[in-house]
Amino acid sequence: MNFKCTIHWKNGVGHLVCTEKKNVKDPLDVVLSAQSYLENSDKRLKESDKVLNNAADLLFNRLKR
Repeated sequence: MNFKCTIHWKNGVGHLVCTEKKNVKDPLDVVLSAQSYLENSDKRLKESDKVLNNAADLLFNRLKR
């Protein structure tokens, strides 16, 4: 179990208040999720690059006429 603790001050006296943290993710899951996101972003960027290069080639060929 994971807890988040804070100190609440009242009348000059500190009270330690702890609450259980829910939905705690495994650090490995966070890393794998980030890696997957980056891989998907890289794939989309490469696809966009192909589309932009193709559009630039078409435009260049029209201008050459």
